[in-house]
Amino acid sequence: MKNKKKVDKRLMFIKQTVFFSIIFYFLSWIIGEYIPFIFCLIGGVVYGALITWYIKRRELKRKGKETG
Repeated sequence: MKNKKKVDKRLMFIKQTVFFSIIFYFLSWIIGEYIPFIFCLIGGVVYGALITWYIKRRELKRKGKETG
């Protein structure tokens, strides 16, 4: 059961990374400035990590309220 949760979180992180990379890529394309895709990927990884961390923190707070 624990392994499945770990895989789900990794999968969620990968999905968010790809999603934000695509968003960064299209934003750079719309703005008209040439930004290499590597920077878009880095931005996607950072945003994915921040959102994953935020969701994890929120879940921990919720669990703390339920038990406490």
